[in-house]
Amino acid sequence: MHPNNELSENDHTPNKNDSSEEVDPDQMTEIAYAEDTPLTWVFGNHPEVKLIAAFLSEPDVILNKKEASNLADVSRPAVSTYLEPMIECGAIQERTRSGQVQMYSLGDIEAIDTFRRLESKLLSQNYDTTKEFPKGSAGTDPNPELDVVEPYAEDTPLTWVFGDHPESKIVAAMLSEPDYAFSITDWSTVAGVSRGAVNNHSDQMVQYGIVEDLGTQGRKHLYQLADTEITQLVRTLESQLLRSWYEINPDTTD
Repeated sequence: MHPNNELSENDHTPNKNDSSEEVDPDQMTEIAYAEDTPLTWVFGNHPEVKLIAAFLSEPDVILNKKEASNLADVSRPAVSTYLEPMIECGAIQERTRSGQVQMYSLGDIEAIDTFRRLESKLLSQNYDTTKEFPKGSAGTDPNPELDVVEPYAEDTPLTWVFGDHPESKIVAAMLSEPDYAFSITDWSTVAGVSRGAVNNHSDQMVQYGIVEDLGTQGRKHLYQLADTEITQLVRTLESQLLRSWYEINPDTTD
C-alpha cells in the first residue's frame, strides 16, 4: 500500500508563470459534465471517476473545491476525500489564489495526455460500435466482496485515481496478468471483488476493448486482457502514474 503523503498549503509553491485561468463560478454550466463520459462508462459512475473527468473537461482552469464539486456533481466532502490520492500521484496539483483559497488544476505529468487519449479512443470505439453515445451507468454489486487471500488490485495506480471500486480493480487485475486466461473465479480472486461484481462488469469490459471473451473451455468461461490500443493506453497510464508517484515521493520505499 502506498503511504499517505500529507500535503498542505504551506507545502505548495504556486507557479507564477502558469497560464491557467481561474474559473468564474457564474459562467460554469449548471449541468455537471462528468455524469456520462468515456471514463465513467468503463470505470463506473463513482465520485473519483467523475472528479478526474471534470478536471479533464476544463484543462486550462483552476478550481476550488466548490467549483470542482459542481462540475463533477459530487459532494464537497467527497472532493476533499478523493483529491488527496490524485495529488499524491500527480494527476491533480494544488494551486493557490491570493494565498487564501486552496485551488486545484490538472497535474503537469505525462499521464494527463494518456487520460485524454484514452477518453478519445473509448469515445471513438463506442461510436463505431453503437453509432450513438449511451448513458453511462454504474453497475451494482449485489453480493458482498470475497475474502480472498492476496488480491492484486487492492492498491494500484488505477484505484488511486478511479477509486477502490470493482470496475477499477477488475481492470487492474487483468493488467497484472496479461497472458493469463481468467475464469470468473480467478478474475474475482485477483481483483479482490465478488464473482457477482465480475459478472456485472465483464460485458462492458469486452464492449470497450479492454477484455477479450475467449468463450467456454471445458466447464469454465474464460476472459483475457485484449490486445487493443485501449489496453495499451490503460497500461501506459498505470505505469506513468506509478512513476509520477515515486517522483513526488522520492523518500518512500515499500
